[in-house]
Amino acid sequence: KRDGASMVYWLNQWEDDRRSEQARTTVYWTGDRIYEADIRINAEFFTFYGGSGAQAFSGVDMESLMLHEFGHVLGLSHNDAKASVMATTLANGTVRRTPGKEDLDSLRCEY
Repeated sequence: KRDGASMVYWLNQWEDDRRSEQARTTVYWTGDRIYEADIRINAEFFTFYGGSGAQAFSGVDMESLMLHEFGHVLGLSHNDAKASVMATTLANGTVRRTPGKEDLDSLRCEY
């Protein structure tokens, strides 16, 4: 919500028509200035893990997901490069914890 505080929300209830969405980032702007960015995590329809181990193949890597969502906060959009942290989808067990060439090029373009 627009309250001036940037938050990460862990939500156990999610819209049924958006159940494939792992997370959603909303950025609020005034002119060219971000005054709030909220990230919502879909904990109703997904399981998440951190680190490595047996859970890796049955859940979404939280570090990869958050790097992707912070990319949205910085103004990056989805792209089709499979190794990119900004790729549209993140399959269970996939780790994308390092920005790729496409990500770095996009950041240079933004900033």
